[in-house]
Amino acid sequence: MGEFKSKSPFEYASPEAIPAQDIIDLFVPVFGEYYNLPSPGHTFIHGPRGSGKSMMFRYMTPECQILSKNCSIKELDYFAVLVPIKEGRIKKHVLQVLNGRHAEFRLNEHYMVVNVMFKLLEKLEINEFVKSEKLNVEVKKFYENTFLELLELARWKEEIDTTKIKTAEEYFSIMKKTMNRINMSFTFDVLNKLSENPIDFAYHGCLCLFNEFLLEFIKELKKLDFMPNGPIYLMIDDADNLSLTQTKVLNTWVSLRTSKFLSFKISTQLNYSTY
Repeated sequence: MGEFKSKSPFEYASPEAIPAQDIIDLFVPVFGEYYNLPSPGHTFIHGPRGSGKSMMFRYMTPECQILSKNCSIKELDYFAVLVPIKEGRIKKHVLQVLNGRHAEFRLNEHYMVVNVMFKLLEKLEINEFVKSEKLNVEVKKFYENTFLELLELARWKEEIDTTKIKTAEEYFSIMKKTMNRINMSFTFDVLNKLSENPIDFAYHGCLCLFNEFLLEFIKELKKLDFMPNGPIYLMIDDADNLSLTQTKVLNTWVSLRTSKFLSFKISTQLNYSTY
């Protein structure tokens, strides 16, 4: 075991805040459940608060796996993205005002897809790929041929200035910022209109859905040369903090046969709304 440099493992609010090297030094995979998690396939893991669910998810993130296996990102068995619900990006009550009206299911799905996309792009932005001109060109083409096309199909019409963008990291950064702008526009637009006139509320903005947007993005992302050959894992932590409608949305995603290239790993504190 390497030298643990932090003053105390209890100084962090969540495992996601712990540096990758500290995770490697701290984590011991003694849980029998852990050995089921890295296998392809959708997985639910249930346990009370403090039972180690978030720590297992954090250990599976690329920066930790690279240190653990002493390999490159491309050599990993999977590419795992942590989506902590308690972080607040997917807020449980933001769309409660819909109360069963106004295509509640679709609007919640859009809201969830946009925020899952944000976390995925955040992870792509900060990971240490082998930097090269080939990588920059590959990600530029992916941005132009996949991301912009998906935005157009989702009816997002705001123009994006990429004249000064040169590197893969910068392209992932601008994609992340775009998803954040979509999120903010949607939140303000929906909540403001609902509060002003809930009876005549109509939404005509961007709509990013799972099948049409997130799934297509991941399929094309998996084809890029720097990505691992294994599946992408979306690790939804503390999913019992989702609303009932959002839980139903997540259940529909899990029901699809995508586990060969996309698997969901979902943790709950024994209080998941519905199956």
